[in-house]
Amino acid sequence: MTRIAYPVFLAAMFAAVSYGQNNVLGFGCFGALSGFVGYEIRDVEATGLNAYLDAIGTDVGFSRELEEPFEKFETLYGFRFGVNFARVDFDPLFFSVKGYYAGLSKKNFAWIDYDGERFENYVELKTNNFAVGVDFGVTVVEWLRWKAIDAALTITSARLTGSFTEPGARANVTRYEGEEYKFGYNLGSGVIVNVVGEYVSLEGTIAYAHAPVGSLREVDEETFLPETPGGLSPMTNAIDRGGISTSVQLNLGFPL
Repeated sequence: MTRIAYPVFLAAMFAAVSYGQNNVLGFGCFGALSGFVGYEIRDVEATGLNAYLDAIGTDVGFSRELEEPFEKFETLYGFRFGVNFARVDFDPLFFSVKGYYAGLSKKNFAWIDYDGERFENYVELKTNNFAVGVDFGVTVVEWLRWKAIDAALTITSARLTGSFTEPGARANVTRYEGEEYKFGYNLGSGVIVNVVGEYVSLEGTIAYAHAPVGSLREVDEETFLPETPGGLSPMTNAIDRGGISTSVQLNLGFPL
């Protein structure tokens, strides 16, 4: 998706919000102010980060004390919070506009066993994901809606924290942040089940989520995370491809 598509997409959403507020239901996904909270599980292809962890696992002098290598970054977990701005109904079709934040993370551990003592080492990845999106679907029955299309544009930032401890030494904690925000997208489908009228509902979505992360710069420093420990070439593909995202959320509407 090109950068030109983003302002076009946003303009269409704002037009839908204006139409929904002035012509159909007024403000809110359920004809009222509506917010939601949910939980998301997202697969990622972290080619650069996983290659770095593999290199740690084969580094002579460090890995020989590891009980087992670091687990790879393959799945991120976290909560999402958002607002349903408007919904336009063309019975039985509907179109809605939303915005949300999702904080996803994963913490991988590796242990050193030395003279009967265990030393903790970990690498933690956190991503902040901001999104604006639309749903387009059809009302199947009064209490069930099918989201044929659930699409969103996303902006993602990342933070990586590594803590490494070797026998006889203090923990060395290093923090890196994404060099820049990266644009991405989600595209999927799902269902909405009304629990209490249209004011309390459960929503489930499965989608393909593309939220890349490029270079990671050390906090308060000018150095970048290299492709391999001790290397000179900066990593440019910390997370290069997305994966399947599944989420469930609780929608709550408040009459105005």
